[in-house]
Amino acid sequence: MKKYFENCKDLKEVYKTYKELVKKFHPDITGNEETTEIMQDINSQLAYIKAHGLESYIQNKEASLYDKLKNDKESPLAQLIVLAVDNNLTCELVGLWLWISGDTKPYKDKLKELGARWSSKHSKWYYSPSPIKAKFKSKYKYSEIKQRYGSRSLNDIKKTSNSKASKGLKAIKG
Repeated sequence: MKKYFENCKDLKEVYKTYKELVKKFHPDITGNEETTEIMQDINSQLAYIKAHGLESYIQNKEASLYDKLKNDKESPLAQLIVLAVDNNLTCELVGLWLWISGDTKPYKDKLKELGARWSSKHSKWYYSPSPIKAKFKSKYKYSEIKQRYGSRSLNDIKKTSNSKASKGLKAIKG
């Protein structure tokens, strides 16, 4: 997988590069739906850098994705994914947002503690690693959000680190 920010020296340069990449690859700007997956990778990598820093992103040590997430006690994103996967909850990455559903009631307090919020409209928990505000609150159905931004299931990261889901999360987790 291509690392879009590996030549950046600081966060200012990361944001500048991100803006250039959005202009080049965002499906709403290019009118090309084929760039959705590229944009998902770019967003995932940016989310990782925001959560863990540029140095961690560039180093990219060889460990299984699940192990990296399990050992990351600092990141609420990593803890939420591990909580969902370990407890057989549905866990999806949609753009820069993590969505968790299933029988979440026993984990309600832990989800709240980690910063997840309940969406009564979609009957799912959601989390964003940065303070992103939606422009069109409650306008879209969950299926429309997934179609617009693309989604990746994260439930199989425990089984293999070579799946499509882990491909997207490798960008987030280094």
